[in-house]
Amino acid sequence: MGDSSSFDQIRFNHVRRLVSSKDASYKKTILQSIKKFPKSARSSGDDSVLNSVWEEFKYQVQREQSFAFDVYESSIRSVCRGVVDEMPQDERALLWLFTEAWLDWDEEAVIPHGSMIDQALEDSFCQQIVEHAENEPLKHDPDEESDDDWEDDEFEDDDELDGDEPDDDEDGLPDK
Repeated sequence: MGDSSSFDQIRFNHVRRLVSSKDASYKKTILQSIKKFPKSARSSGDDSVLNSVWEEFKYQVQREQSFAFDVYESSIRSVCRGVVDEMPQDERALLWLFTEAWLDWDEEAVIPHGSMIDQALEDSFCQQIVEHAENEPLKHDPDEESDDDWEDDEFEDDDELDGDEPDDDEDGLPDK
């Protein structure tokens, strides 16, 4: 039979996989909630190729933050907080053990149930969502929209483009 440290390592690996699976499930729930935000919650206009709050958030994370980024971030943080609030307390503690906040925790005797764990999980989920937004390709990239996407109604008279312009003499008047 194996030694106890070997069994502890096997047990830890199983727990880590279970926690990872649960964490991924909560992340999926958060993403689904964000993707259900109404189209009217976008900051861009109706003519934008970014047709959802999620697409706008991804664009801002990947390219540049707009004046509305703080609003998106606050909304996403609220979704994360709502998911944490719905979690059983023991599950919160278990997931917390695998966050960055646990690594910074100085105590070892008692798990600090309450706001410390809740904030750590909220921060962890928010960070995961930002990382997901950084890595998920945009469905449509407004920066890469080609000129072919625009109608050629800029020039009503194509003669200007065909070289059929009247020739000018040195005096600046058209030839007769």
